[in-house]
Amino acid sequence: MTYLISLISDHLLPNYLFIKEMEGRYDSLLFVTSKMMHDAGIGKRIEYALGLEENTVQRIIVSEEDLNKMLHKLESVPFSKDDRFIVNLTCGTKIMSIGVYEYFSRFDSSFYYIPIGKNKIEDVRTSEDIPLNYRVNLKEYLTLYGLTFEKEGELLHTEEETKDLFNRFKRANFNRYRVPEILNAQTLPKEIDRRYYSGVWFEEYTYLRIKEEKGLAADYIWRGVKLFRPDSGLINDNEIDVMYVIDNKLYVGECKMSLSGTPMLKDTALLEQYMYKLAAISKDFGLAVNPYIFTLHRFYRFSENSLKAIEKRKDILGIKGILSGEDFKQQKLNI
Repeated sequence: MTYLISLISDHLLPNYLFIKEMEGRYDSLLFVTSKMMHDAGIGKRIEYALGLEENTVQRIIVSEEDLNKMLHKLESVPFSKDDRFIVNLTCGTKIMSIGVYEYFSRFDSSFYYIPIGKNKIEDVRTSEDIPLNYRVNLKEYLTLYGLTFEKEGELLHTEEETKDLFNRFKRANFNRYRVPEILNAQTLPKEIDRRYYSGVWFEEYTYLRIKEEKGLAADYIWRGVKLFRPDSGLINDNEIDVMYVIDNKLYVGECKMSLSGTPMLKDTALLEQYMYKLAAISKDFGLAVNPYIFTLHRFYRFSENSLKAIEKRKDILGIKGILSGEDFKQQKLNI
């Protein structure tokens, strides 16, 4: 019997990628998990993402802090001396990794590690790098982080109409007073048009442009994604305008056609609010998320001091980039 062993922690993507990459090379999966991770049902997320029934994968619940207790628990499992083990050491605590390595070294075992954010598998004993070819889609990614979701369906207007509106807005130097539909969006007779011209069109344009430039299939880029945490019932915790995954890295985008605030809230303060919101949402998606803000605001109108303050806040909050109207004028987006 060949077992593939995964150490379970909150960060499940490396485990899932390794399991998918090794399909056909093992007979059975085995989770080594702490009691806290087991009680939280973390392993069920991998089972669900793999299309398996809950609790069908064997678990070994070990101490995450006491090496001797952990080894004693592993020794109590009746493995055969003829069994073989493929061990992923990427996740779990340091004690769990040490214990698993020490115990399964007694058997015919190979040990691997996936560096965070890199599509390669390292053979721990030989230092050989093995390409990681599997690529997760958005459904898989969100399932692994315990989030349920809804996403927008059809575009409100056609792709051609949205691209034409962007080009007209660009020729108007992104001045809404020179594009009647945008200026008068709230007075339009149809509700769908009021939504569209008030700003949804820019979400759709950004979605279409990224999808086209990055060559993404529909399973790898969504727009208008509503997220629901397990304890929130049917309440939508957060909504992300554009979300996509490339080479197992998640990108989330907040789209704001304009940053024009009110007399009580300046555009720089409004931008800071969006950065804080995006940074907070990004914490739900593990260690390798890439948050961006997309806007058509005319940044050349900001003072030099304001631009420096924005850049500093962006770096502190981990926002990967803020693309403005000038960026959208370029042939390709710099993302």
